[in-house]
Amino acid sequence: MNSTTAIVGSSSPARPSSSEFEVGMEDIDEDEYDARRSKPEEVTVQLAMSFLHSSLYLCLLQGFNELTEVRVRVERKRAEMYGNGIDHVTAEDDGGICRMKRQALGWSLEHPYLALLEAKRAFKHVHIDNATGEIHPIVSNDTLAQCLGEAVITWKATRQLVGQDVFLIAAANTFLRFIHFRFGSHYADYIDAVDSSTQEGLLKDIGKDTYVHMESSKWFNLQSSGGRRIALCHVLALLRWHDAQHQLSEMVDDSIASDSDFSME
Repeated sequence: MNSTTAIVGSSSPARPSSSEFEVGMEDIDEDEYDARRSKPEEVTVQLAMSFLHSSLYLCLLQGFNELTEVRVRVERKRAEMYGNGIDHVTAEDDGGICRMKRQALGWSLEHPYLALLEAKRAFKHVHIDNATGEIHPIVSNDTLAQCLGEAVITWKATRQLVGQDVFLIAAANTFLRFIHFRFGSHYADYIDAVDSSTQEGLLKDIGKDTYVHMESSKWFNLQSSGGRRIALCHVLALLRWHDAQHQLSEMVDDSIASDSDFSME
């Protein structure tokens, strides 16, 4: 899979799409947005899945002879976490992006967490840019905390697979946002600490990174050609990041294997 290569289409990316589904931002006001809040969450899931399907299967060139393939993961995944003497907590995503590996008799799931999908119905509040007229959802602290919690639980349950990074695609109505959570080198020690004094000691040690670092894109409206184009670029960039990490991991494994063979001679 080469995430730097996109399939060339018949329409110029420099011009807005003439699709009948194209919408002007002036067509979406606060009343229209309030009406959309009645739409169930599953509608948002289906829209996000349709966009990811189009991105991966129509816009990303993947070789027929390659051993791995990136696909949309429709099945929801549940992760569990135990820590700090508390009862176990669980988190379930709404699907995501995964990597499959070719086997002799078919395909197996190699990496289910290239990106998590967390979908919500339209948020309660929106921000209207007076200069452009664009509308963006306003994320509540509760929603942000839920996204962080889902990332933490997934990371804690699958650390050997995901390393120190979890990507989450947040969807709200027709909007998408890409969030990158990077977990500090000693964050696991912090949440596994048996008491608050141990946690305080870790926090005071400036040589230990006990934080979760979050980077986020803006909201992209899938009803606009510009929003779809930039969201697609983020999907491809996310896959390119995973490509680099996967290649680095394989190089390290090969190096370890070579050192082992050398020591046995």
